[in-house]
Order: sequence, then structure tokens, then C-alpha cells
Amino acid sequence: AAAMNLEGRFIRPPGSLPEAEFLGSCIRCGACMKACKTYGLQPANFEKGIEGLQTPHLVPRVGGCEEKCNMCGFACPTKAIRELPLEEKQFVKIGTAVIDNSRCVAWAADKLCLICDEICPYDAIEFRIVTTPLSTMKRPIVLADKCTGCGLCETKCPTIGRAAIEVYSLGEERKS
Repeated sequence: AAAMNLEGRFIRPPGSLPEAEFLGSCIRCGACMKACKTYGLQPANFEKGIEGLQTPHLVPRVGGCEEKCNMCGFACPTKAIRELPLEEKQFVKIGTAVIDNSRCVAWAADKLCLICDEICPYDAIEFRIVTTPLSTMKRPIVLADKCTGCGLCETKCPTIGRAAIEVYSLGEERKS
């Protein structure tokens, strides 16, 4: 996979205002993080500079964003994270999953692993027959147009350490 910068790994919760507005509205109270049932929302360190300190971001390796949960927006006292009805929240794109073929057991070790596909609530991972110099077998492909960046695939990836599938802020949607 292409080298990704740290900026691209910084995922705001669904319904977050555009970054400048978000930083101006968020009072760093932690209410959204307390409301997050997967513990995926974590306080930022210096990834966004001093002004971003203690603001929420999704760390999918800790916990993904559940399809049927919109609690962070309802917990936010300043509406830095908008209150999204579940019907809308399910279609908000916060990023896109990217597979590192060199770390994925299906790609690198020729072992059948279906975990990312099975956990994905958006049907955004497809297994296709792919031929590599080693073999011809089913391998996972991310369908970027269906992926919302929820990160559940990254949470559950069995690769030790960094997941073989990671969410980047590619294609994120932020509205006022």
C-alpha cells in the first residue's frame, strides 16, 4: 500500500462540523467519548496541534463506529458533532478502509480470512479471485463507494499489532 501520512489516519466522529468550526465549537468535555460504546472515540494528543488537544477522534483499532449508534452527536453539548438521525448517520462517510496487502493474511500468507468482510455492516468488502505469483484465491477488496470508514474491520482484523486494514480520512464528509 502507498505510504499514508498521520493526518490521513485522523478520523473525526460522524456528524463532526468542518475542522475549523469543529475546533471552535468543541469544548473538550469528553461527553462524546463517554457516550461511545466501543471506546473508539479517544482524546487527541498533538496530531492536530495544540488547538486539537483532547478533541475526539476515532481510533478504530480500539473500537469502530457502530452502524446503529449516534450517541456522540446527542451527547455533544455544543453541537460540534451534529445530532444525526440513525437513517442519516448510516450514510455519513468519515473515511475509507485501505488494505495493506503485505500485512493481510489473505494476500500475504495465502490463508482464507473473511473477518473484515463478515464484520462490515455496509457490505463494502468483496472477495474476488485474484492471482498473485504465489496462488490464485479469494482475496478482500474494499469497495470505496460503499465504505463509510466505520473502522469495524480494523477493530476485528486478526493481524498482530497494526491491522492489515486501516481507515484513512479519504472521502470524509463534514457539514455545518
